[in-house]
Amino acid sequence: MQITETFYAYWTFKPLLLISLLGLALAYGVFWRKLRQSGSEHAMAYQPWLFITGLLGMALVTASPLDDLGMRALFIARMFEYILIVYFLPCLLWLGTPSPLGALLWERLHYRELATWLGNLVGPGLVFNLVFLIWHVPFIFEAALHHPWFNQLQLIGLLGAGFVMWMPLLSPFGPMRLPLPRQMFYLVTLVFAQVPVFALLTFSKQVLFESYLNAPRLTPLGALADQQLGGWLLKTVSSVIFAATFIRIFLEWNRHARRQDAEDNVTAFENIELVRRANQRQG
Repeated sequence: MQITETFYAYWTFKPLLLISLLGLALAYGVFWRKLRQSGSEHAMAYQPWLFITGLLGMALVTASPLDDLGMRALFIARMFEYILIVYFLPCLLWLGTPSPLGALLWERLHYRELATWLGNLVGPGLVFNLVFLIWHVPFIFEAALHHPWFNQLQLIGLLGAGFVMWMPLLSPFGPMRLPLPRQMFYLVTLVFAQVPVFALLTFSKQVLFESYLNAPRLTPLGALADQQLGGWLLKTVSSVIFAATFIRIFLEWNRHARRQDAEDNVTAFENIELVRRANQRQG
């Protein structure tokens, strides 16, 4: 198919998604107001801005021409939209979440009952990658391209899955967050758990999603090359994000370990001095 100049990407209106985001904003606002009225020291002034920015970012990304471009023409545009929804916007939501709200989620979702060592370490990543893989099953992916309401459910589900994935790393509530060494291992499991989706998109010998075969070609790439490039984009960006996060956590863990060693050395010297003085008294 020849490259066409007649394709135009449009801003789109997604009522179900917007209602969901407004509901989240309203619930957050009510909780934040109660938290401020109680004089809680956990209510940081910058947090609402981050949370609302995350919600606004979701509304803009999913309504922008990027969404329309990914729906009707380019698979790589669809992947770029997914990357924003899964790897960036949930981070803003977590950074804008005060710890009492994390504690409330812990209680209301009964997560305490599931938070075994294995579940806390593997569960969130497993949930995310399972959801992400299901949404890339060809007939499910195609249904989201052709049915607007189903598409909105897909986008909401991806944001929720990304929120769950980042929980062990960014949750402000201690019991929901992994210790630093386990956070590094968790990131390694995320990298390997994404291999099935990456392999499905990149190493397939045929176009998995028929809609892109009949879509206008806006680039010199064919539909198969577009699909493979989308897979490489997903894997490259996610790997860079996880690697950067791994390095940040390692440096934080290293600083913590050095500080703990220094405190232990001070305590040891103090104990030695106390023993020496006790021996002098006895002598």
